[in-house]
Amino acid sequence: MSVLKKNITYNLLGQIIVIPLSFISFKYIYSDLGDDALGLIYFSLMLGTIFCAALDMGLSKTTVREIAAHHSDEPAYIKKLIQTFSSFYWLAFILLTGLFVYFLPVIVHSWIKLTAMETKLASYVLLILGISSLLAIPKMLFMSVCFGLQRMDITNAVEVLLMVIQQAGVILLLMNGNDIIAVAYWMAVINIMSILVYMVFISRLLSINVMLPLFSMEVVNRVKQYTSKMAMVSLLLLVHKQLDKVLLSKFLPIGLLGIYSFSFSVVGKTALVTGAVAQAVFPSFSEMEKHGEKKELFDKFTTLQDLLIFGTVPLFAFVVFATLPLFTFLLDADKAQMLQLPILFLCISFYFNAALRMLSTYVSATGKPEYIVNVNTFLLIVVTPISVLLIFTFGILGAAISWVLYYILSAIYMVPKVYKNELHQSPYLWFKTVMVAVALICLAYIPFWHIASTYFSEDVVSLLLLYVFGTIIYCIVALNCIGNGLRKVILSYVPAVQVVMIARAKGG
Repeated sequence: MSVLKKNITYNLLGQIIVIPLSFISFKYIYSDLGDDALGLIYFSLMLGTIFCAALDMGLSKTTVREIAAHHSDEPAYIKKLIQTFSSFYWLAFILLTGLFVYFLPVIVHSWIKLTAMETKLASYVLLILGISSLLAIPKMLFMSVCFGLQRMDITNAVEVLLMVIQQAGVILLLMNGNDIIAVAYWMAVINIMSILVYMVFISRLLSINVMLPLFSMEVVNRVKQYTSKMAMVSLLLLVHKQLDKVLLSKFLPIGLLGIYSFSFSVVGKTALVTGAVAQAVFPSFSEMEKHGEKKELFDKFTTLQDLLIFGTVPLFAFVVFATLPLFTFLLDADKAQMLQLPILFLCISFYFNAALRMLSTYVSATGKPEYIVNVNTFLLIVVTPISVLLIFTFGILGAAISWVLYYILSAIYMVPKVYKNELHQSPYLWFKTVMVAVALICLAYIPFWHIASTYFSEDVVSLLLLYVFGTIIYCIVALNCIGNGLRKVILSYVPAVQVVMIARAKGG
């Protein structure tokens, strides 16, 4: 098995394993601790994500790209690069921790809206969760080093194991009657453990010395052009990806932020293939671009793009079919009904994200992130004010609709430029492929979903059977619509599908 295939497999398995436990722990937190506790946990996670994205400044992508391209022929340079970036990440963690503690009273008293929890308790919980969540900043560097070395087996083993320990610990604590303070401390302990475990692995892969924070101007001069472009990408994506949650935390009770954030993460978890492929292929694309393997790079790009455009559809369809029974179990029937339409729009937006993901990965890995900068600058001007209005007016539903608008305009703006200037192909190829997939969704899934939601919304077995029937139809037709590259890959693993591709095979 090639390195790329192994990395995709590790990423997929890593994402899949933690899903059931995250559902169970969510249910326990919501039912035992209430809306406010749930909201505070997701609010702290949001803060960690925001600070990581704001301070990353393109360093994580630069780390992956440089290590993938130069770790074998310039080990001394890679050592200096990691040490230089390490000094930045740890300094940022210390400064941000101080700022967070200073502004904590303002956050608790003037920003978030509590419904039942006392502000004193909320401040203490947020202090524990907030500081520990900021450890994601140095952790980001350690993960990037592993990605650059194409050791996704390590990152997924660490993340899955620690997530299992964390979720299982939360469940046990709540089953034994512990409160939100105990849960907050337990989550903080796991965050500290993750840093220590990564340090051990990296010391074995490279050496303990590479993690010493030391500054090198030589490294800065060498990477500043690419990093500056990726910094703009990070900052612009930060605004778009966290704006909905930041606004919801201000306009709505903190508990609703927790419910929306979890719903968002559920849909995000269904994008397993998207994240796994993009993460695994980035260092591979960088390495191939460095060695001038243009044809092989384009062939791999088109094959993987077909995989994301066609292969992710059944995952998102499953979420749409499962929304009512899943969220009735996790929350209650009223909230499940409330979330049905927002989750549908989130699934649509995540699908378009999957369709665009390989394109953004390609330009980032090959040193052309200015395309992402340009499209997100355009969207910042056009979409942001509309998103604010939608969220203020419609709340959670408005946040979900704003994501659909974001990705549709992204495709209209970005696809023609990249296809013409970088791939030297007609953008019609991308739009045609996506429209074919959308047509198949309408053909295969919408009739069965209508039947399911109208007549069998509370019958899980019937919902599952209708989903399976729709998926069978979709897969049979999709196998005859995909490109030659993906078709060959599928046939190499599942030769039996040849029977439904006979007509296409004879045609070429």
